[in-house]
Amino acid sequence: MLDTPEQDGPDQVAASEFRGAIHRFIESVRRTGRPLTVTRYGRPVAVLQVPAEAEGEE
Repeated sequence: MLDTPEQDGPDQVAASEFRGAIHRFIESVRRTGRPLTVTRYGRPVAVLQVPAEAEGEE
């Protein structure tokens, strides 16, 4: 589960939690540049990440 951007290890969140706070997770990925893995029943089903052309911009 993604609690803070400083959390060690892979960032992941259950699909049910992702649905309820999608805007917060999108902003976190945009701000930190760290990908977020969305899981369903403990298995990865999607990865949210910054597009390659947007990396390094700001």
